[in-house]
Amino acid sequence: MNKSTFGYVLIGISLFMLMGFFKANLAPMVAFMTFLFAVVLPAGGGGYLIYEGLRQKKALSGNKANLGRKTLEAEILNLARANQGRLTVVEVVSRFAIDKEEAEALLDSLAQQRHADYEVTDSGLIVYTFHELQRLGDKSQARSIEDA
Repeated sequence: MNKSTFGYVLIGISLFMLMGFFKANLAPMVAFMTFLFAVVLPAGGGGYLIYEGLRQKKALSGNKANLGRKTLEAEILNLARANQGRLTVVEVVSRFAIDKEEAEALLDSLAQQRHADYEVTDSGLIVYTFHELQRLGDKSQARSIEDA
């Protein structure tokens, strides 16, 4: 059972206790303490548990969306590596079956993260160029920073 379920159970118990409280014939101080511990405390705890359950659910759905976006970005980088570090929106759309706007947003995000640059062909086609991926062959020639 999750937090929200326990919260609803506590509120139910609080309502049940409230009905009993109205039927009880108690001295004022005893009535106040009984009301506080048997009705207010469970209701407050139940409300808090429901709030926390909903907040966690919202955070989890946000994390899932972010994970999906990061996964798509990684797959786009793999596609760019397979295409010698150059991609167009149409290639991303056809490879991942996403709409044009989402593909543009993902490629623009990678460009904003400085993974890609924009280039334009003579016909006006925007090409996203991933310079680091184009230079991956150079990594076998790497040497110590002190030697450079």
